[in-house]
Amino acid sequence: MQLLRKTQLAAIIETQEGVYQAPSSTDLLPVLQTPSIELSLDQIDRSTARGDLTTPLAVPSFRGGKCSFQMEAQGAKAGIGTLPAVNLPLLACGMQRTACKRVTVAAQSFSAQVYHGATFVQATSGATGTVLGSYLPGDLHFYFVPVSGTVDAAHTITFTNPTAYGGSPTVATPNAGFALQDAYCWNPDDTQQSQIAVAAPIGGGGGLTTGDEIVGLTSGARGIARNAVAGTGTLQFLRFPGGPHFSASETIQKSSDATKFVTSAGAETQVKNPSLTLMTLHDNTIRKAIKGARGTFKVDLNNGDRPVFTFDFQGCGVQVVDGVTFAWPGDTMLVPNVVTGGKITFDALYPPNFSKMSFDLGGKLSARESPNDSTGTGYESYIIGDRDAKGSVDPETVRESLYSSFAAQAKAWFKTPFRIRARCGPGGDGNTFEFMAIQAQITSPKEGERAQGLMMSDFPLVLRGDGNDELLIFQS
Repeated sequence: MQLLRKTQLAAIIETQEGVYQAPSSTDLLPVLQTPSIELSLDQIDRSTARGDLTTPLAVPSFRGGKCSFQMEAQGAKAGIGTLPAVNLPLLACGMQRTACKRVTVAAQSFSAQVYHGATFVQATSGATGTVLGSYLPGDLHFYFVPVSGTVDAAHTITFTNPTAYGGSPTVATPNAGFALQDAYCWNPDDTQQSQIAVAAPIGGGGGLTTGDEIVGLTSGARGIARNAVAGTGTLQFLRFPGGPHFSASETIQKSSDATKFVTSAGAETQVKNPSLTLMTLHDNTIRKAIKGARGTFKVDLNNGDRPVFTFDFQGCGVQVVDGVTFAWPGDTMLVPNVVTGGKITFDALYPPNFSKMSFDLGGKLSARESPNDSTGTGYESYIIGDRDAKGSVDPETVRESLYSSFAAQAKAWFKTPFRIRARCGPGGDGNTFEFMAIQAQITSPKEGERAQGLMMSDFPLVLRGDGNDELLIFQS
């Protein structure tokens, strides 16, 4: 007898897009019950001239699959320096990860709104950085990427907003005696990128610059350089789809000038928007997998519960094989914090009473067809071709005049954007997750009733941004 609840899910970033990579026990994900891979095995039904009504044998066509699973928002026991388990599927859903810092500020410290991408300089310390997220008067902390120096306590920080927002200056002051908190930020990223290690130019060449077309003289792979490499270093590139991959220890040539060469010291690896091999292992019976997989996600923030991610991936099918489950590595994740007891605000001032809130990245997945796939799937991989970020929230209905800064129905009427900031957990322990929608708009509000008879509003949301910032996820 096999036990369904002993199903495991392993996920690994493929070294080369669409090329199956065998997972191991270290690639197991702490998913909620029960993950599944559903293979879609298309066929061609044939109708030929014949002497009877017997239908001829069908032949196989496209072989794809999808995988759905859920994960809790939880940090690692090893602390903030160890990535949470949700990191890997988030990357394959088109999110980029940035190491950052969190700093607390005095109440009502921000003199005006600070926009995502703002730069700052601090008096006395001279520290500089770039802001992640959008902040309003009333916010008590903000996230940033350090550029130089170290932010200290009690000295004024002056922000310069992006020119798209007028470049207006804003000031804030850190709390006295505060300590900088290490953090991570995930935000959408449209870039699909690989990299390869290269040695110094040979044959009298002068290196590569951004935009150069490159070709592998052994593999025949082609791509576009995304950074400049004058000598030994790492070359980031966009690989041309449908072609081969760069191989280890081959010579790479600059297409426009045959006298310039660099030699690679290893095979290509994926660094942004990578594809995955996903495998379910069913209680020592069978293993099902898909490769070249990418996905999208939704996260539910329900009152009285912990934040839960729902991931939906699509990929190329892999033939089912017999196999045993992996030795479980043990519980390496912290117990997740719940939404209750955190801090959730609209536009920094309005704290809604709600039972359900959700954010949906809305990634649109498309199959990259290829007859050259050696396993006969008909696909090379799946890509994220578009994104339509959405959300929803069901706040208790209040008078429009009660919160003059957040007249909810008025915001729906005029489509006025507002910021949602949802922080789950106490903070400072590597187990606190915060979700930020910089510009949410209400589409068609409806009224309803909770089980207790309270009047509530149903707000469907669309999430807008100014370039890959519709939804930001922070861990601190």
